[in-house]
Amino acid sequence: MDIYIASRLTDSEKAKKISDELELNGHHIVFKWWEITEELDEEQKKQIALGEYDAVQSCEAIVFIPPGYKGSHFELGVAYERNKKIFALKDVEGWKESIFHYLPNFHEVTEEELYEVLK
Repeated sequence: MDIYIASRLTDSEKAKKISDELELNGHHIVFKWWEITEELDEEQKKQIALGEYDAVQSCEAIVFIPPGYKGSHFELGVAYERNKKIFALKDVEGWKESIFHYLPNFHEVTEEELYEVLK
């Protein structure tokens, strides 16, 4: 399955760990934003933003690591609008239930449940 992982930048280690585990189970991570470590100029930022937007549109599912931030909330909106499966990790620090978690394609899971569901 093609998967995008959304979180705030400070949770990049968690995103990489989840990515590694999902890839071991045969999934494809469509954009590894946590691998971008150098300073970017304005044009590079634009290209990355477009790449991430395209990745969210093309993926089959999105994994959200709360609490997220501006970018990940934008990505969740795009994913919902495109009717993607959204898996939000509820066993992480910063988890807060939202009324939007009751939308039909939104699934609250623990990290272990995520791996089980996406086997």
